[in-house]
Amino acid sequence: MKSDIMSMLPAGLVTSSAPIPSLPVDAPTTNTSPADQLERVARGGRPKSENWTNWIAELVNYIHEEGMPSGSGAEGQDAVIGAIEERLAARGLDTLSRSTVQPVVRAALLRLRSAGN
Repeated sequence: MKSDIMSMLPAGLVTSSAPIPSLPVDAPTTNTSPADQLERVARGGRPKSENWTNWIAELVNYIHEEGMPSGSGAEGQDAVIGAIEERLAARGLDTLSRSTVQPVVRAALLRLRSAGN
């Protein structure tokens, strides 16, 4: 069953006999992920706080030293956030707002628990 436009191959691959359109001038020519492309295009907005590096490092250290908080799912996130804030303050470092870090702590707890930790 062959038409002018499409043909069916035994493996189920559909090909077109139409010419391949040329790429727009600004199309990326390297293998980049959509996130990389977005990063290059996205300009403006507030830059990422330098405090994130210290915050994440302290989160990792906290879980390493103290283990996972008791509970399931995202339970214990308030305790973790409070502990990280206290640890950073004790080291004389700035912290981030609770509303900024809460989605990150929630995601970390959910992921660690889903992996059986």
